[in-house]
Amino acid sequence: MKEASNILKGILIVVILTLVLIFAIQNLTRIPISFLNMHTVQIPLFAIIFGVLALGILIGYLVGLISGSKISKRKLNEIGISANEKLAQVSAQLKEENKNKISE
Repeated sequence: MKEASNILKGILIVVILTLVLIFAIQNLTRIPISFLNMHTVQIPLFAIIFGVLALGILIGYLVGLISGSKISKRKLNEIGISANEKLAQVSAQLKEENKNKISE
């Protein structure tokens, strides 16, 4: 079963790479790119599209890391608060038990 899954993954990768290659070959037209009226550069259309896609993926990944770390900090704070509350309760119970033992 695992072998069939690996074969299917391999076929899927080959199909996707083939489609990407076809797209790149059909979009070799060079397009002028300028930024803030600076020097104009001629770049193939497929390179621009894949560059923007890669930049979008990178930005999405970084945003996910930032928001994920905020969620983790919040969860850790909640766990820390509840752990501290539980520790305080146990400590109070132990003090009460010690008082009861001493008074007996």
